[in-house]
Amino acid sequence: MVHRLEQRSSADLRKLQLVDIACDLINREGLEAVKHSTLAELAGCTRALVYRYFPKKADILIAISEAFFAELDGLIDVERQQQAVTQHREDEFNTLRFLSIVFDLMERRGIAATVISNTPALSAELESYESEIYQHYQRRWLSAFAELGIEGVSADILLANCSSIMANVYWQFLRGKLSRRAAIKQAHQAILGLVQAASPQDAAEEA
Repeated sequence: MVHRLEQRSSADLRKLQLVDIACDLINREGLEAVKHSTLAELAGCTRALVYRYFPKKADILIAISEAFFAELDGLIDVERQQQAVTQHREDEFNTLRFLSIVFDLMERRGIAATVISNTPALSAELESYESEIYQHYQRRWLSAFAELGIEGVSADILLANCSSIMANVYWQFLRGKLSRRAAIKQAHQAILGLVQAASPQDAAEEA
């Protein structure tokens, strides 16, 4: 039994290593850089091993998002994440805290999850990935937006724009143009502005 647990642990570590390598590739070179042959070369293993863990490229991308959201959910529960959106006017502290946690996670894992979840046009091979991401992860944000009266295409666009803001301020931070505190503040102001502009409730209150 111990031997089997050791094998499982070793396999999990190897899979996580491949996920980390794929994240790094996306961060440095973009989505197209992720290939089974490249992962095998960088990991020092065979392509057959990479295919064993990830039969399709879509499986690699799903694993990246799963790793990102699993870590995020371990830092702040999903309900608090949604409240950071739905109660952004009443509880600014929670919204700032949530953005700070996301920023910390991006510092550790990069922006691969953001890049692949907001790719406008996916190839036929990645159609299943788009569906998986929507069902498991993006729905939490779309549900929060719906509570504010933001639905359909407007919600999809808002989600993509909010993710892009986080990625952009993160890059400015990496280049030394923004301090960590300033980057989070910029993201906070920009995202709240977008949410308030898209929310019928906020528009009605301002009228």
